[in-house]
Amino acid sequence: MAGTSDGWIPFYLDRCDRHYSNQKWLGHDFKGKLPSEVFREHSLACYVTDPSALKIRHDIGIDIIAWECDYPHSDSIFPDAPEFVLAELAGASVPDEEIHQITWQNSCRFFDLEPLAVVPREQATASALRALSEDVDTTTRSKLEWRQRYAAAMA
Repeated sequence: MAGTSDGWIPFYLDRCDRHYSNQKWLGHDFKGKLPSEVFREHSLACYVTDPSALKIRHDIGIDIIAWECDYPHSDSIFPDAPEFVLAELAGASVPDEEIHQITWQNSCRFFDLEPLAVVPREQATASALRALSEDVDTTTRSKLEWRQRYAAAMA
């Protein structure tokens, strides 16, 4: 899996294909495929936020792009991730079919998952899942506050 930003992928794949084509004398063999084709067959390009890459999503390959929330890392956009990613996708004029691909279908295909076999689609929305988790504290806190809370709990 590629990660955190996908904007570099079109340049990289174009460059790989160019060098592969220019250097056939090296004898590398991808069974008649270009390096970009092999990459797209075996990779999932994940991102947290990348509005530029969304604008060139078809150059990357819409079938290999997957949004990630990266929770609980500092790069995460938790707890407003669903609203954030939807606004970013709308800003790049991504149609609903591609939004579904990017936000869940591509990952499910890549990892061979069937989440809607477990949770019906109407119960898998952000608002439905939040309603099930009302006891989860989504307050944004500074590192200092977390340290103080930890110290108080350990005292």
